[in-house]
Amino acid sequence: MTVSDNPVIERYWQEQLHLSYLRTGTSGPSLVLLHGWGAFKELWWSTMLALAPNYRVFALDLPGHGESPQSSSCDMLDVARLVADFCAAEGLSSITLIGHSMGGNIALELTLARPDLVTRLVLVDAAIDAHLLPAYVQPYASDTYGWTVLRLSQAFARHFRWLGAGVPHVHGGGWLRPWFRRSAYTASHDPVALR
Repeated sequence: MTVSDNPVIERYWQEQLHLSYLRTGTSGPSLVLLHGWGAFKELWWSTMLALAPNYRVFALDLPGHGESPQSSSCDMLDVARLVADFCAAEGLSSITLIGHSMGGNIALELTLARPDLVTRLVLVDAAIDAHLLPAYVQPYASDTYGWTVLRLSQAFARHFRWLGAGVPHVHGGGWLRPWFRRSAYTASHDPVALR
């Protein structure tokens, strides 16, 4: 790949829907990438770079995450409808939908509601059934202490935000750099939306 072939990832704001998103690629089928709970659109950065030569790729900040403010509803089907509205606003009539964790739940809801829009579905560790979530996630869903756990984890993340802000989007993997990077984003998420 030559320097001129390097894909560029651009940041956009969909004013009408209040969604922040990334876009890359100029031709080929359209792919829409949905992140999981507590994540952010930049999570897909390396994936987008790899797909850009052959696809038009869109990665959204779901409501209450990253740079997208909380919408009026946190219901998965309502968020799926918002993703469908995003596709319509971008002129996407046929997509491959890729969802990770909570994004997988939203992707499934959208596929069931709009099979005319979603031609291919990819689920990555999708959070389809809440009672089967991993043990480390379940405290956040607790009616008794979930709010406290969430607020404490965000306060903890704020202490490491400065470290995470310095981790580049293409960071080489491992677990420490992604953890610091995720902490930087987690600290700024809307706690009401996450809860």
